[in-house]
Amino acid sequence: MDGNKNSGLSEPPPPAAGELFTFLKPYLRPHAWRIAGIGALLLFGASFAYLEPLVQRQFINTLTALERPQVWFWGILTVLTGALLRLCAAGESIGENSIGARITMTLKTRLSRRLLDLPVSFFHRHGSGYLAGRLTRDIDEMQFLYSAGMTGILSSALRLLGGLALLFVLDWRVGAVVVLILPLYLLAYRKFRGDHYRVGLAVSEANAANSRTLQSTFSGIRLLKSSAAEEKRGERLGREFEQQMILRIRRFRLGCRFRVLLRVIPGGCRGALLLAGVWMILEGRWTLGGLWALLRALDYVFTPSQLLCGGLIQFHSVSAAAARVMQLDRLLPEENLENGVEPGKLEGRIEFRHVSFGYLPGVPVLRDLSFELRPGEVVALCGPSGGGKSTIAGLLLRFFRPESGEILIDGRPAGEYRLRALRRRIGYIGQTGEFLTGTLAANLLLGVDRPVPETRLREVIGLVGLGARLNAPECDRDAPLEENGVNFSVGERIRLAVAREILRDPDILILDETTASLDGETEEKLMDFLLELLAGRTVLVISHRESTLRRAQRRLELKEGRIYEK
Repeated sequence: MDGNKNSGLSEPPPPAAGELFTFLKPYLRPHAWRIAGIGALLLFGASFAYLEPLVQRQFINTLTALERPQVWFWGILTVLTGALLRLCAAGESIGENSIGARITMTLKTRLSRRLLDLPVSFFHRHGSGYLAGRLTRDIDEMQFLYSAGMTGILSSALRLLGGLALLFVLDWRVGAVVVLILPLYLLAYRKFRGDHYRVGLAVSEANAANSRTLQSTFSGIRLLKSSAAEEKRGERLGREFEQQMILRIRRFRLGCRFRVLLRVIPGGCRGALLLAGVWMILEGRWTLGGLWALLRALDYVFTPSQLLCGGLIQFHSVSAAAARVMQLDRLLPEENLENGVEPGKLEGRIEFRHVSFGYLPGVPVLRDLSFELRPGEVVALCGPSGGGKSTIAGLLLRFFRPESGEILIDGRPAGEYRLRALRRRIGYIGQTGEFLTGTLAANLLLGVDRPVPETRLREVIGLVGLGARLNAPECDRDAPLEENGVNFSVGERIRLAVAREILRDPDILILDETTASLDGETEEKLMDFLLELLAGRTVLVISHRESTLRRAQRRLELKEGRIYEK
């Protein structure tokens, strides 16, 4: 077991509005002035909008009465009123999108850093593609909560209140009837909100799972092609895309049913008001302009009511994505990541005392393991494949925590050290060398916490025998490194990994099957070079090869979870 307190990513419950605001508050605060400006535009636009039907009423009445001077006045005022409202709406939209993009960037940056602080076992459990999908898609979807979506809800609420007031001013009887009808919107909202949250949660999970499958597929393209399994993998992708399609159609249909229900209510009211208005005009009790103003005021009630209910339903849908983002944000980082004892330069004494460990409950990999590596000693670790040799390296790097026992480095429990600083003092080279997307120089300087002069970089590249290769025009060291370093051979990647560790200058070095992919001659040269260069450092060599093992001062064999010295 890794001992980490983070449990699996189960389905999160719907977050309360206050909980969402508390989570978003630190991201909203830096944009307080922009938000205040948008709020002012929103209030101004909502207030000014109520004048529009009154101005239009006067314009229609003067037009039907053929009062020429007043027709031009009210006509120009009608045009100016509409233009001003459009300008306010454009200002709101620009501000909303600007704030939304900035907060989204900040959220993605913060959450990606939080994920990087989680233990290796968490990534093993959930997969990098899945987590990348949750990070990007969920945050993109929850942008509704801090951009046009929320301002739309607030604007709709303000316009609804103002529309009701305007309706009562124009004709209190019509206003009273509308007030009795509005609770139907509340009933529709309560009926659909739970379904929208559940479907939104399913869509978010399907998106993240599909990202995991795509990432696994593309990163394993060599395996797929060498196995001629493209068609079979394509079928699985097709099934996952079909599942995404089904969920999206389900969400769309759910939204359509909701919108149809919302549109039936105002449609019936407008029809009834139009018929009643025609009768009132024929009776001489209303004017055409008065009927027009009432119809527009009715729009000012029902349109924001529809938008408000739709916005609240959308709120429940995207709150599923927000709940997943908040769940990731609450995960606990690795223990003592930035706290603990500063290791400084290590002597390199390593001691495992009665260490037991297993990845699954009740399935031990290491049992009561005890051994010691003395400072400056080269110790070989051998044993059958899958026996736990790399697990020992993972425990030493604190990727996992022992179930029982303890690991001491220079006489101090490893858990007491500041974790990042400890890892900077321990070097690790695997079987193929690992690289990140970026330039070659950036990869060589990964984990180097001090400035490295250009001359030193050139010197180290020459030391590992890649000077001629990297001076070639087609392979400048500042050129982008292809994914997983595939534009270099396995042997070259191993040499680059060695160069990186030379620049890092660790006190302890772990060689985990580093020479397994090399031919005998290359292996011999590389090991001679490494051991000469790293003389005085503690080196743990994990290998199956006798030619590598015999270079060690001592040999330990891991068998059935226990250590035997040979």
